[in-house]
Amino acid sequence: MAEQTIECGAQCAVTVQLAPAPPSSDNITDIGLVFSLFLGAAVVVFCARALLDLFRAPDEK
Repeated sequence: MAEQTIECGAQCAVTVQLAPAPPSSDNITDIGLVFSLFLGAAVVVFCARALLDLFRAPDEK
């Protein structure tokens, strides 16, 4: 937890305490969706490269 004190004069002091927000189910769902989309895109790219390698002619050296 972070804490900051601001002096605004001889008689006044403001202390602000910050704490991280608790995880909500919406945020966890969004993170899961982004992770699954990233993983899905990686699988698609891997399969597309493997498919294109099937049609590549071997080097004649």
